[in-house]
Amino acid sequence: MTPMVHLLLLPFLCSIVGGTNLEERKGPFVNTELDVPEGTPVPYAVYQFQVTHAGVNGFRLSGEGKDIKVSKDGWLYLEKPLDWSQVDHYILSVEALADNVVVDGPVIVTINVLDVNNNAPQFNQSRYTATVREKTSSGVAFTRVFASDRDDPETANARLSYSLVSQIPNNHNILMFQIHPDTGEISTTREGERMLKARAGIQYSRGEDRSIDALKTKFEEFCPVQKIPYEENPFFTCVERAELRRRNVDPLEDPDYTLIVRAQDMGGASEMSLSGNTRVHIVVQQNLWVNPGPITIKENLKGEYPQVIAKVQSNDPDAIYSLVQKERELKFPFQITEDGEILVTEELDREDKEMYILVVFAKDGRGNEVDPPLEIYVRVEDVNDNEPVCEHEESVFEIQEDEPVGSLVGQLLARDDDQEGTMNSQLTFAFEPQTASAASSSFVIDEASGRIQSLRFLRRKEQQVYTFSVRVSDSGFSTVCKVVVKVIDVNNEMPLFEKNNYGNHTLTEDSPVGSTVLTLKATDADDPDSGSSLIEFHISAGNDGDVFKVETDGNGVGHLVVAKPLDFESSHTYDLQIDARNPEPLMKGLEYGGESTAVLSVCVTDVDEAPEFSLDILDVT
Repeated sequence: MTPMVHLLLLPFLCSIVGGTNLEERKGPFVNTELDVPEGTPVPYAVYQFQVTHAGVNGFRLSGEGKDIKVSKDGWLYLEKPLDWSQVDHYILSVEALADNVVVDGPVIVTINVLDVNNNAPQFNQSRYTATVREKTSSGVAFTRVFASDRDDPETANARLSYSLVSQIPNNHNILMFQIHPDTGEISTTREGERMLKARAGIQYSRGEDRSIDALKTKFEEFCPVQKIPYEENPFFTCVERAELRRRNVDPLEDPDYTLIVRAQDMGGASEMSLSGNTRVHIVVQQNLWVNPGPITIKENLKGEYPQVIAKVQSNDPDAIYSLVQKERELKFPFQITEDGEILVTEELDREDKEMYILVVFAKDGRGNEVDPPLEIYVRVEDVNDNEPVCEHEESVFEIQEDEPVGSLVGQLLARDDDQEGTMNSQLTFAFEPQTASAASSSFVIDEASGRIQSLRFLRRKEQQVYTFSVRVSDSGFSTVCKVVVKVIDVNNEMPLFEKNNYGNHTLTEDSPVGSTVLTLKATDADDPDSGSSLIEFHISAGNDGDVFKVETDGNGVGHLVVAKPLDFESSHTYDLQIDARNPEPLMKGLEYGGESTAVLSVCVTDVDEAPEFSLDILDVT
């Protein structure tokens, strides 16, 4: 095809290939930035310059891109497809000509090459090999695959997603492995953590000879009668071959599992995604380094010490073991032997410490870890070695006479220092037989909680004080608690203030905390030394910020004191309302009135305070 025919067919070919209206690709003769996909069919019309200068009959192109041309009628076009991976943009200069004389321009044209998804992901290895220990925790990566994509990394064309295509073998359709879709990290599944098994082999202790002669010795331990030479014994030669194979297994030649792994671009989310594949050959290795915990030891266990409580075994038969306590406390009654036996060196007491965390290290002769450290939890199991204890030497309760049947008298408090939530600390309450007859006719005690309730109306004229004993028991011990119940007068008298208005009082804002503002007095005509006559003072209004409080001994005298620092700028007047109340409820139908309330006003005066700088040091430059 001649150049002239080529140019004449350009618009037609471009319109067919581009599938778009060429009018959209026309524009003024100015600096322009254009986007062009890579790999387009050619010739490909990019842009037509439209000039306003009369007499323009040609254009001149200079700059980057030898395969980018311009026609006499101003069409910028491609003779060859662009390749983003080679050049991602071109900068050109275009001049408008009239009879080869520049009449307009130059204008700068920038062509950005747009990446299309035309590169499949490629793995950096066609085959991978890996080893994994038995019981490796699910989700913990033991190897990783890596693929790359030569498309634009800023686009989805190069965003890769990894997936597991198949696992060989796949007995019972159970996947032992999984792959992280973003990182390519391969780890065991929960099933793999539980079910992966290494090939059976001979176990050796620390420093033990692992030669063929040693293997013969071990073989004799199981098959003591030998009538033929080892080399001719099919059982021995089978064991020998299996042991040598296990020691020198080649993941490429003799893997336990082979994984087919795929990497897809566009995040694997499109049917147009391109993909690449690789294989991962995996050998499962025996894992002797297993956490024996949690370990349970009974407290105060009698016997000879030290005692073996567990054993660990490194995957390296020559490992050197060490043991430390995670909490770094002074007392550490544990040791470890060179064979990995963990010892407790003395009796343990759960009341002193109920849990120890041991950290076991396995290192080589140079101090390098050959296995990850193990955290072993040792729980001290409780035994019933503590008897119940009464919270009070004598528990005193009060109940008003003629309270309804079933009224709460009080709750007897006791404790047991054995482990909470076990039968060793579960307490039961019962009236002591020697006093049960007197107590059980008037009271009942809840066996599990120690709550004491009345069984009948109690009257002072019949009996004012009941004294009895309660036996508190756990599964092996018991103690006796003394209980006193006082039948008090009905609370039919209210506390009365000596005056209901204590007037105005003034304090400086620098008054120290604990300063007394004034003394309050109130009286109660109920039975003395009972909850009906005991008087408590409560500030019920005006005490913003809880600046004040009332201290009292319950006998009708209260002291209003400063509880927090005063601040004139925050508040300079407090109108307080103080109520006098009994801890025992008032008789039915009786309510507290104004006689049981007092008011007063406290004014806080300002104190001239020394100025304070907002900064200790001010730097000036």
